[in-house]
Amino acid sequence: MDETSENHPLQNQTQKSKTLTTQPISNNQRPKPNTLPEKGYIPIPQSPHQCTGPPTVVVQQPTPTALTAGQLPKRSWDSGICDCDDDIASCCAAFWCPICFEAWLAAKMGEACCIPCIVPNSTVALRVKLRSENSIEGSVMNDCCAVTCCWQCSLCQMKREIDHVISQKASTMVVIGEV
Repeated sequence: MDETSENHPLQNQTQKSKTLTTQPISNNQRPKPNTLPEKGYIPIPQSPHQCTGPPTVVVQQPTPTALTAGQLPKRSWDSGICDCDDDIASCCAAFWCPICFEAWLAAKMGEACCIPCIVPNSTVALRVKLRSENSIEGSVMNDCCAVTCCWQCSLCQMKREIDHVISQKASTMVVIGEV
């Protein structure tokens, strides 16, 4: 070896790598394009930024913190069943045409307006839905008794409750943008 190759070890390695890369590659050694890797093949990242450490193993998934309607604390109805003087117009509509009033209520609750004509005990079903969606305390038995004793009064109470829920949602709505 001459003196220059001993003083410059990088130059010596460069010369060796040149001799390795200039050797011809046979057809058996060339990578095959558009072929799937063998079973058990794990690709190795080419960039040091792709793999920065050991993989993270998630042992337990995070749980959502938002409460659903069934998890909210129970509350009572906003108004009593006999508080018809709070909304005289609704009471008149419920007493003079309860089927039409219930059809309108069903549509307002997101149900088909034909429910009062087709579904037996539809008022109880709508009342249970309203209670469960808005976390109102009570039972199916209480709903049956309210509807049986005073069907029109229970319809009016449901209408007032829907109005209350809508007003609560409107007051808690956040407006984003220019004012």
